[in-house]
Amino acid sequence: DKKDHDHRAWYQLAYTRFELKELKSAAQAIGAAIKLSPDVSSYHELACQIYSGHRPKDALPAINQAISLDPSNASAFFLRGMLYNSFATQLTSDPKALVLLEQDVPQVMKRALEKGVTTDKTTATVDVARIRDGLATLCLNDLAEAIRLTDKPAFYQLTRGRLLAELGRFKDADALFIEAAKDPARCVDATLERAA
Repeated sequence: DKKDHDHRAWYQLAYTRFELKELKSAAQAIGAAIKLSPDVSSYHELACQIYSGHRPKDALPAINQAISLDPSNASAFFLRGMLYNSFATQLTSDPKALVLLEQDVPQVMKRALEKGVTTDKTTATVDVARIRDGLATLCLNDLAEAIRLTDKPAFYQLTRGRLLAELGRFKDADALFIEAAKDPARCVDATLERAA
């Protein structure tokens, strides 16, 4: 069927352009693929990857759609978790990013504020810290779900362990590194992470 062939061609073009770092062209191509076949989870997953670097407000709906189409897709949960982590990183490096994130992804900022550590202080700085903590929680929850959903969790375990270590939760991180080390392909990385 021509429609089936066309959306696959658009997807291939989007993937190729993404690999070539031609993000605007990749975004146009994945948009065409999704328009022709909106029910393919992997298309929304690629859209998230394309948008996450330069259009976070478009990345989140794309990955949420991928998850709603296939709630057992571990890589989609991983991508969403990493998107939350990128939002937290933006806030860490530039607290003024809060204004942009509140405009671009207000529903995530609200959820992050609800998940963040509660404090007695009421300054804007505390809100940034609380939102950053909430985003870290959202990220860790999605990575835990990715680990639960896959039969080869070592990469996700390493990633989640690294993030836990960055948050100072070394015991939890170490437990994940031990689990990841059981995979021969990740054994060296996991051992190095434990030593760090």
